[in-house]
Amino acid sequence: MRIREWMTAHGAAALVQNLAPGATPERLDQAEAKFGAPFPDDLRTLWSVHDGSLEEGHGFIESFNLLSTSGSLEQRESTLASIEFARESPEAWAESGGTEHELASDRWLPFAGMDSDALVVHGISGRVFECDHDDTPRLVAPSLVSWLEGYAASLEADDYVLEPGFGGVYLTLRDREAERRAQEQAQKQAAHDRHRLETPLLDQFRDAIGARDEDRCIEVLGDARTRDEMGTFHAAVAMLFAATPEPVFAAAALRPHLSFVDLTADQWVDVAVGGILLENHAIRRVAEPGCAGATAERLNRLSESVTLAPERRRADLEDLHQKLRGKQPEGWISRLLRWRSTDP
Repeated sequence: MRIREWMTAHGAAALVQNLAPGATPERLDQAEAKFGAPFPDDLRTLWSVHDGSLEEGHGFIESFNLLSTSGSLEQRESTLASIEFARESPEAWAESGGTEHELASDRWLPFAGMDSDALVVHGISGRVFECDHDDTPRLVAPSLVSWLEGYAASLEADDYVLEPGFGGVYLTLRDREAERRAQEQAQKQAAHDRHRLETPLLDQFRDAIGARDEDRCIEVLGDARTRDEMGTFHAAVAMLFAATPEPVFAAAALRPHLSFVDLTADQWVDVAVGGILLENHAIRRVAEPGCAGATAERLNRLSESVTLAPERRRADLEDLHQKLRGKQPEGWISRLLRWRSTDP
């Protein structure tokens, strides 16, 4: 049997070993008597080869167990509930590929299933339907033989992979599109890793600034620290501020490295403002002590930025502005004027 041969050759021998021996003719006759009608020839042949699985949890058909004759009769109740649901929605049944004759009949037999979901054969037409517990059954093959041949062809086309689960192992249909995306992502990551290793760090950082890619800035600065290239690290930080970035970008690009940077007071103001606009209080707390001594020009720009900021951030910016105004060292002209005003 092609299906067993493929499973044995591709690491799924446990699924083959879990198949039960075939049912005897007497056992099949007894099951037919309980069913109340002869089984379709294809289904009787299948059960004569393997009367289901020995243990549940090893999905022989995707996650479905191969059902025995007794298991099929037990699961008919769930199948018939789905058929009754379909009878209440005849328009959905027509779209599913079923006929009115099949819908009117109760001669349905599941041959593979898991919980309340199953693959079922119609006892008269012999056609195969996929039967989900909360949906209308859907035609998937004109016969059981056709379905098994299609399943074997899919296995041989490497459309399935073995997965652990349900207490054992089972086969699941591969998501080729997801695999393609994963492969592309892996290729991009490999190219990125080569770029990090082979391209000078300052060139990488310059590109990151040009692209306004804060994550790459963080990564390049991290690489400089990991390699203990602190001269390169400080040169990159100087490059960042030489590009006159907006405070939000500067703060975001330096966020994990603030304990290692050496900035001027004006640059620390940029970082503090960026932290406020990012609503990142940790950045502001780190940056604020370094802001003492900021130039009047920078504080004037800070004052102007208050009115341009989002309303929810204005109070924090104004608070920073007032604190820094109070921390400004007194210039010699101010001290002279104050001395003259108090001179008797």
